[in-house]
Amino acid sequence: MKITGKQMIILYLIFFFIGGIGLSMIFMSKYDILIKEKSYDLVSDTDKFSVQYDWHDYDEGILRMTKPEMEKVFFSYIQNLSQIEDEKYIQKVVEGYSYLMETVSDDKQSVLFFMALCGVESHFKMTSKSSVGAIGISQVMYSVHNQYIKELGINKENFFNSPKHNILAGYMIWKSYWKSSDKHYRVSCYKYLGVQSDKYYHKVIDNYFQLMDLMMKQMLNVKEGWS
Repeated sequence: MKITGKQMIILYLIFFFIGGIGLSMIFMSKYDILIKEKSYDLVSDTDKFSVQYDWHDYDEGILRMTKPEMEKVFFSYIQNLSQIEDEKYIQKVVEGYSYLMETVSDDKQSVLFFMALCGVESHFKMTSKSSVGAIGISQVMYSVHNQYIKELGINKENFFNSPKHNILAGYMIWKSYWKSSDKHYRVSCYKYLGVQSDKYYHKVIDNYFQLMDLMMKQMLNVKEGWS
């Protein structure tokens, strides 16, 4: 049977469509495995991120992401979690975390974890203030940490008014707890909060997985809405 040009085009489109579905299933299968693997690591006894083979791809993916790609994920995550409508403000918050990723941290995942923690602490609002005087996005008590904050080169005005400097101060304080606890995420959360609260830790973990979900979708170019 002779195949016409039109039929050839139809067959090509069918094969292309089927092939696309196959590739998507492969990518999403790997994506689901990575999410499951990471979830297991986070709730393990040590509460440490593992460096297993599957997660090597994720770690490398973060390093390969361009600044605009990463900031796009950060913007979407912060906007949806906080429900803040001021896009200029959100961009300032994004730039604070982008600064940590670029110049401050030698561990990119720790920045993502701290971002998730801030989502629990303040929903990324500089106007947040606790009953005990914790201030801003990072909810740091200036009266307790003011000397260390000054050593970081952050003055009082910037700490109280600049998202970037408030985030930086909080991250450096949390990171000191994280390192002193042998990089145990659960323990670092307890120390940052000031009390042992599994409820708080689980909220941070939930936030972290939402962020990780967006990061993975960006890496795999999976264009899905916020779920």
